[in-house]
Amino acid sequence: MLAGGFAALRIFFGAVWLSNGLAKAIGQNTFDWGFFQWLLTIAELTAGAALLFGIASRFGALIGLLLIGPIWIMLLPRNQYLWDYPLDLFPLVVLTIVPAGRTFGLDRNLAVRFRGCWPS
Repeated sequence: MLAGGFAALRIFFGAVWLSNGLAKAIGQNTFDWGFFQWLLTIAELTAGAALLFGIASRFGALIGLLLIGPIWIMLLPRNQYLWDYPLDLFPLVVLTIVPAGRTFGLDRNLAVRFRGCWPS
């Protein structure tokens, strides 16, 4: 039952990251940040697909953490982000630790194929 909850959390965050990346890829973003925009778009698409489909889900959660890291650093002097937006950080930390891709994800099949050596 707990594994199903982690899988639901993984799928939800995957959908959020994937939709953000797709919005940038199809031009729904009003800013033009040049190379950084494409780097961010590819990272969001990768994190979203990894989390949504459960392929290397821990790696996808880690990409998400790396993407919100600069925001935390930027807002650290204001003492604002830690208390206003903990919902961005804590689920991704949990998904980095827990092998949530083995429930309703492709990590289960890949772990069997690679004899348990798949990092999931």
